[in-house]
Parts: sequence; C-alpha cells; structure tokens
Amino acid sequence: MKFEYLLAPTTEDNPRNGEGSVIILNDGRLLLCYTEFRGGGDNDWAYIVGLYSDDGGQSWHDKHVIQPNIGGMNVMSASLLRLQSGKIAFVYLLKNSTRNCLPVMRLSEDEGESWTASAIVGDHPGYHVVNNDRPIQLSTGRILVPASISQDIRDRSLPQTVFCYYSDDEGRTWRAGEAQGMDAPCQEPGLIELKDGSVLMIIRTTLGYIYQALSTHGGESWTNIERTGLVSPCAPATIKRFPSTNDLLILYNNNQEPDAAKRERRTPLTAALSKDEGKTWQLIKDVELDHTCTYCYVSACFPGEDVLLTYYLGTERNLEALKIKRFPVEWLYT
Repeated sequence: MKFEYLLAPTTEDNPRNGEGSVIILNDGRLLLCYTEFRGGGDNDWAYIVGLYSDDGGQSWHDKHVIQPNIGGMNVMSASLLRLQSGKIAFVYLLKNSTRNCLPVMRLSEDEGESWTASAIVGDHPGYHVVNNDRPIQLSTGRILVPASISQDIRDRSLPQTVFCYYSDDEGRTWRAGEAQGMDAPCQEPGLIELKDGSVLMIIRTTLGYIYQALSTHGGESWTNIERTGLVSPCAPATIKRFPSTNDLLILYNNNQEPDAAKRERRTPLTAALSKDEGKTWQLIKDVELDHTCTYCYVSACFPGEDVLLTYYLGTERNLEALKIKRFPVEWLYT
C-alpha cells in the first residue's frame, strides 16, 4: 500500500498540528493521536486528539479528545506504546510554564476506549522535553521514557542534559537514571534496544551531527556522548527497528547544504538503515526531497510489510501541518 496526504491541514484558528504517534490495535485498526494547537508556538494553548482508521491510514474517523489541556500552558507531544501485558501506554507532556514541563503517563486496558488518570512520570524540577513516539519497553519489561531537561527552556545558555526515567512495574513507580551532557546542549533523545540488550540513545545537538550514547545498564547510566556519521541540523531524529528485517531505521534531516544558513533548515527528510546495530548507516534515501519544505517530529509504525509515518510539514503558507505517508519497507532497500 502506498499513499501520502495532509491529514491535519492548518487553519487561521489552528495554525499547527503534529507530533503524532500511531499504534496498531488488536483488531487491525489504527489509532493515531497528535497535538492540535491554537497558536504556532510550543507554549501556545493545545490539547491532544485521537482518530481511528479502518483502512490502514487512508482515511480517519471518530475524532475525539484523548487529553484535554490541563496545563498552565498546554499538553503536547504524544506517544503510544503497546506494552508486553497488552495494555497501551499513552505518554505526553504537561506544560505549566517555561520552567515546569513534566512527562505524564496514562494506560488503557481496552484498546484506547478509556484511559487511567494521568500520573506524573518524573517530577525533577525543570523543563522536560520528551518527543512524540519516544518511550520504549525493553525485553526485560522495563519501560524507558527518554528526556532532556533544562532549568528554563527560554534561556539557551543554561545546560541541557539527557537521561531516562525507568519503571519496572508498568509505570506504577519511576526512577531517574543518570544524566549525561556535554559542552553543547543535548536535546530530544530517542532510544532503541539493541540485540545484545544494550540501549542506544540518539541525541539532537547544535554541532551539525546526530550524537549518540550507549547504556549497558537498562538506561540507568550511559557512555560518553559521541558523534555519529549522520549530518543533521539542530533537529530531532527518530530511530526504530523493522519487524520484518530486524535492521535499524533512522529518520532525520540529511541537510548537506554548503550555505551555513540553509544548512540549519529541517530538510530533506531522509531514511538510513543499519545492518550492524547502529555502528554504520547505509542505503540512505530521501523520503521527502522538496527543499522548500521542512519536516520534523516523525512517528513510525509498521503495519504489514509497510512503513507508516507521520510528521510536521512546514511551508511558507502552512506553518506546521500533520502529514501522513505509507510505503512498502522494500522501497527503502532498492
């Protein structure tokens, strides 16, 4: 199956839609959640909506509010995760101010029909960033929520570090792992469990590349952060594992512009594959090639033999609309 379209175009009253996550339900339907803003900025009023698809994402119906705005500013950045118990975890950010933004989890035992009350994942003081479609569950059953944190998101001179909250009892209790940092800001981490049980973290930086760290302690501590060979502006990347081939997939902005100003734009949207657990990346292919547009905050799931992506599409006229794209996994290997 192959298609692409704007799922949630912007309007004057709703100039931003995005940061989504999709999960495959037990009956084969898809559940999508994303943030709907009433302004164009990260701190503007927003809530999280849900939609269902019966045809693999070609159409959506039954739009409803999954998470009302209970924050001083907003709620945003949604993630859906199927747990080993069969429950669905829903993680989002509760933003009260530029100094107080916290990750929250809710659970569903009935395929998203109802959810438990919101429970704070981590209450370290400061502004947490947990991207959409980010938490993972390890083969041990441990749930990891990767976060970056700063004292005040408005002050870019303040240090920013990355770490994981972890839970070994399906979210009833949480602990914070060791924070890792470097001279440049560390932002918006993503995770994947490797075949040997270690955890690879990818990190957004201002240094022109994606950086990474490794944990052999279930996300509790990390090696020193080091540079990957993947060129990137200061933009998030998403990492997943193909169920069909067991290779790793990373989606990022492979911007190779010689002009420094243009090199900071989040374009194109590129896929790269790794057959050696992230040591090297190959078969680099552009998913979106229009350099007049920007693309970021990607979610990815794998219905059948396909890849289903959602991401922000930014243009001069549309600030950030939610786009959906589905194509065969095979296309990335050709």
